Amino acid sequence: MFVTEIFNKKELFTISTLVEIVKQKGMFNLITEVPNLYELFSAEYISALSDYIKSRINPSDLILEVGAGDGRLAHFLRERGLNVVAIDNFEWEITPLFPVEELDYKEALKKYNPAIVICSWMPYFADWTPAFRNTRSVREYIIIGEFPGGCCGNETIWSDHEGFEEIEIDFPLQICRTDRDHFFHSGTFIFRRME
Repeated sequence: MFVTEIFNKKELFTISTLVEIVKQKGMFNLITEVPNLYELFSAEYISALSDYIKSRINPSDLILEVGAGDGRLAHFLRERGLNVVAIDNFEWEITPLFPVEELDYKEALKKYNPAIVICSWMPYFADWTPAFRNTRSVREYIIIGEFPGGCCGNETIWSDHEGFEEIEIDFPLQICRTDRDHFFHSGTFIFRRME
């Protein structure tokens, strides 16, 4: 099966299937064939993330995914019953596979007043987290991407989170575009407002 067929099918694969695809094709070939592929979301990961979010919200709470790209993450979370709005300014010209509203993240925070903000692969050298923290409705924000020191955001997203504490949660194995022979470059980082 061709890589573009696999990732345009709009379905989730298990971790073991994704690992096998990466081993067969090689990560460089994957990101060459699917250039805007940053995180390979597995069924196990989406299930764990949605369970965690459900444990932290009220039924009426809204989750905002900023920089949503093709909308894949928000789609899979919506399939699990979460109220997720996906937004992107489309500066990177990523074609959505699922509904994504064209909107800047600061405008979206004002418009939607989310309880939780998710950002998967914040642009390199960017730090959107001050806007997350300054939005009163935001109780938590979740950063998905490379570990500190990688090419996701900048150093201040890891070190400057005044008024919020980092919460450690074990999530299933994550696979990202910078993984080669070992899968350890990507993680999920949760910052919760201190009461």
